Amino acid sequence: MIARVLAALTGRSESISAQILRGASSTAVLKVVSTGLTLVTAILLARFLGVEDYGIFAYAMSWVTLLGVFGGLGLRQIIAADVAVYHQDNDWARIRGIFRFAIAATVAASVICALVIAGIGWLMHRDDTPIFAALLLASLLLPVKGPLLPFGATQNGLRQVTYAQVPLLLVIPLSFLILLGAAFGLKLLEPSAGSAIALQLFAVTAGLASAVLLLRKGFAAANRPRELPVPQYESRDWIRRALPLMLMGSMFLVNSNADILMLGTLADAEAAGLYRAASRAAELVTFGLAAVNIPLGPAMARLHAAGNTRLLQRTVTRWARLAFVPAAVLVVVFVVWGSWFLGLFGSGFVKHEAQAALVILSASQLVNVAVGPVGLLLVMTRNEYMGALGVSIAAALNIFLNALLIPPYGPQGAAYATAISTVTWNILLVAFVMKRLRVNPTIFHAIGNN
Repeated sequence: MIARVLAALTGRSESISAQILRGASSTAVLKVVSTGLTLVTAILLARFLGVEDYGIFAYAMSWVTLLGVFGGLGLRQIIAADVAVYHQDNDWARIRGIFRFAIAATVAASVICALVIAGIGWLMHRDDTPIFAALLLASLLLPVKGPLLPFGATQNGLRQVTYAQVPLLLVIPLSFLILLGAAFGLKLLEPSAGSAIALQLFAVTAGLASAVLLLRKGFAAANRPRELPVPQYESRDWIRRALPLMLMGSMFLVNSNADILMLGTLADAEAAGLYRAASRAAELVTFGLAAVNIPLGPAMARLHAAGNTRLLQRTVTRWARLAFVPAAVLVVVFVVWGSWFLGLFGSGFVKHEAQAALVILSASQLVNVAVGPVGLLLVMTRNEYMGALGVSIAAALNIFLNALLIPPYGPQGAAYATAISTVTWNILLVAFVMKRLRVNPTIFHAIGNN
């Protein structure tokens, strides 16, 4: 067993598991570093800004996250899956075609989404200067973040998983942390939600510059021919397949951001700030699954295209179980020492509603990990519409429950709403995967069937 792992890590094995292990190992290292940077940044930001301004920052960034999925047009996973197949066939004409198409499409869509955020600020918050200013600055992030998607997805499809993740997982969080420490720590800027978003804009610009440089090196490493073929476009097919992904992505982000957005609207910035700290912590539970999913996606696409259902089942089960172990340990830590963890954000964050939200959200994320990479599996096997349906049902449920539970219960009500909707969409997608693909994506697949 140890020999197989060492062979996989050093590149002496070409099995599917070895490829995923190498990708997951490098991604896991980056994720550890990125998670650490993001956590330290969140703690410093909360301490510099205080509960209310941190809530405004979280509210504005939630709009960016939600509208960003429309800016991406659902193309990220389409690019990763198709480039993996095109590269296997040495089809550089289509690789060039999908990359150029994605750049143009995401830039145009991101500009439109930026205008939407600015419009939301004007319609809803023009009388509240701090929130309005934060939303206007946040809207500028979208045209810069949009092009990052095709660069990373293309490198992921070329099996350059580490390079694909460096801009998002390392360059942007590290740049933001350095800028944050210099600007606020040295008192070069007055701490506020608006100034924090401006620093984030500089960090994302640095990430985009690094993505351009890395993909240039990536194309050379992928043996791109000197005589480049004329790009071939399958725009209609890409858009047809991307639309349900955009719907699924938007509904997923509604599911994960409706709580913050509705807390900021139905409650106040302080409630949003408390909840943001709890949700930041709960996101750590899915760390293992996120690290595995990045290299696992293209591998699942290739196995499904080859009709190798047995190996697909074994691969999914093995890596789902591997992701579950650290998730379960972390949930126990949050249940026992949650108040201490929230105290890192500042004494103002150690409140009963924040602690309760952390426990509820962590438990729901553990269910998310236990059911395996259901959404990704549907996407990589070209069953996007089924995934979009399940997530849409859960998102509608989430909005309804948030509207029902936030007024009387605040952050704790938002946590219950998000937890119920998260468990619902995972159960629905598991049913779709088992019916459509005859694959059990959960950690509970019988050992004897592996």
